[in-house]
Amino acid sequence: MPSRATDLVLEYEPVVRGALAPVLAEKIARAAQAADEAVPDSTRAAYDYWLGRWSAWATAHGVPSVPAPADAFAAYLTELVEVGLPGKRRGPRPVRPASLAVACAAVATAHHAQGLASPTDHKAVRLVIKGLRRRKGMKPRRVQAMVVPLLARVIPQGDRLIDIRDRALLLVGWAGALRRSELVALDVEHIRFMEPGNEVGALLDLGCTKTDQQGTDGDQPLYPAEIDPALCPIAALRAWLAAANITTGPVFRAIDRHGTLRARLTAHAVATIIKRQVKRAGLDPKAFSGHSLRRGMITQAYRERRPERDIVQHSRHSPRGNTVRVYFDDDDRLRHNAARGLL
Repeated sequence: MPSRATDLVLEYEPVVRGALAPVLAEKIARAAQAADEAVPDSTRAAYDYWLGRWSAWATAHGVPSVPAPADAFAAYLTELVEVGLPGKRRGPRPVRPASLAVACAAVATAHHAQGLASPTDHKAVRLVIKGLRRRKGMKPRRVQAMVVPLLARVIPQGDRLIDIRDRALLLVGWAGALRRSELVALDVEHIRFMEPGNEVGALLDLGCTKTDQQGTDGDQPLYPAEIDPALCPIAALRAWLAAANITTGPVFRAIDRHGTLRARLTAHAVATIIKRQVKRAGLDPKAFSGHSLRRGMITQAYRERRPERDIVQHSRHSPRGNTVRVYFDDDDRLRHNAARGLL
């Protein structure tokens, strides 16, 4: 089996002998590398994790991991949902629908890379997954959207270096509707500040992203604040770069207790920063995550009746998908409900 879920297995019979055979082998190896690079690092890491868990389970139960027997894989998924993942301090953790989907995608990718049928394609396995969702009531977790009033409440007001960084981090992440991975991947070289008076304050080159694997989308715009200057992402970003004397390389970096800049922040650190600021504002940090900034911008735009086409364009959701519609539906269910105001 491949060492990773995304490894591409290319087997070939040399069509020529002698001097040309090594050349062909090298070209096939380069093709395999290109196929491997088609998968983002974050997705590859997630696939590797779940493929590792399935492989360990399969080995412990005496079945092959690839090709995986459909009944064994169904039993594995059932155990995942009913027992959960082992926790470090508080016991087993429940497996959420998104994690279950990634676990299935990892195994499917490992099979398809070798030209094998995946157990996830088996009708019986699909029925098991559907039954597990119904039995366990696996409702997807919806983090709270950090709409403008909440954003204004949690933005740090101090003048310490860490406050200046966190202020820029939250405002840039919100205004750009950025994913955590996109936010921490920003380098100074990716930012183009516009001249004063331009309606666009800055353009961000996000490169390859989750929904733009080839990096062909245009630059992501950041707009200056027009209502509350304290929430201006452009001013906050400029202030951070100046205070930290950052002129090249990663924009958002860790800061040690002595105020010294360290390495690039991780995506996990973004969630930690948000939760810390939320807690300081007297809110429940469990209701928020690193996704709250992106969700907040989308929700705020929808509440202000911005055209759905414009929202999807800025959030960079697929226009053919329904992901962003979930945000709208969740908001409508509470704010524009037939039962509201009847009593």
